[in-house]
Amino acid sequence: MSESTFTRKVMQNLRQYPGCFPVRIQPGPYGSAGKSDILLCFRGFFIAIELKYGEGKPTRLQKKFMRDVEQKGLGWSLVAWSWEEIEKFLENFREEMHI
Repeated sequence: MSESTFTRKVMQNLRQYPGCFPVRIQPGPYGSAGKSDILLCFRGFFIAIELKYGEGKPTRLQKKFMRDVEQKGLGWSLVAWSWEEIEKFLENFREEMHI
């Protein structure tokens, strides 16, 4: 599976997941360096999701963006290499927040 196929799969799954409103941040020369791949509104909470494929790891700018999301208010962040990681995160988040 390619990175773009993985991203499409995650977006399709998030669109169907109850309480999710995902927004894909476009990479490339017109995008903003360091921003997470997906910004998600989940039942009123803000979650930044950085998708990685294979051996990929977050860059320094991506780590800074995720720290900023978490430190500036009610925001959470996640680095994920699979849909299952995202789904588990959302289930645990929902249980912990009682939503």
